[in-house]
Amino acid sequence: VLPAMRVLESDVYVYQFKINAKASFGGDLWEWHQDFTFWQREDGMPAPRALNAVIFLDEVNEFNGPLYLIPGSHAEGAIDSLADDKPLASEVEPTYESSPGWINNLTANLKYALTNEVVGRLVAKYGLVAPKGRAGSILFFHSNLVHGSSNNISPFDRKTVIISFNSVQNLPVTTALPRPE
Repeated sequence: VLPAMRVLESDVYVYQFKINAKASFGGDLWEWHQDFTFWQREDGMPAPRALNAVIFLDEVNEFNGPLYLIPGSHAEGAIDSLADDKPLASEVEPTYESSPGWINNLTANLKYALTNEVVGRLVAKYGLVAPKGRAGSILFFHSNLVHGSSNNISPFDRKTVIISFNSVQNLPVTTALPRPE
């Protein structure tokens, strides 16, 4: 909590708590995106005064689907170039057919994915990194940092906990169709 408070220069609260488990021989790809886009459009978060703390529950290595980050991409702000023309999980997967629209925020087929052209431009400008570390390592990153991850086809599981902190001065406003608590 203290590093989040220092970076955001205010008191914070836990905005989201997620477990991201990439099973060996089958963990899913997560498309390129910015978290703030979801929080702004779906939850009414006014500004990108939020960050993620990723705790590695397993060793994260180059083989087990590490998180890819484009360092410095948060300086671009919220990027409007989204791959809106692709079908959503609820339109493709029979499992999600009767699911509400917000389910697309929980699947690897992301509602607000960035286009390949945008990602290519950002990587050419800023580069690309894939942080690795032992279980227990913690990675902090800005809510506008562009990130994604590849499939895990290795024999090594990759589980992480993602704690998203928001500034208490950045409370979301009510939206027409809020996601469930």
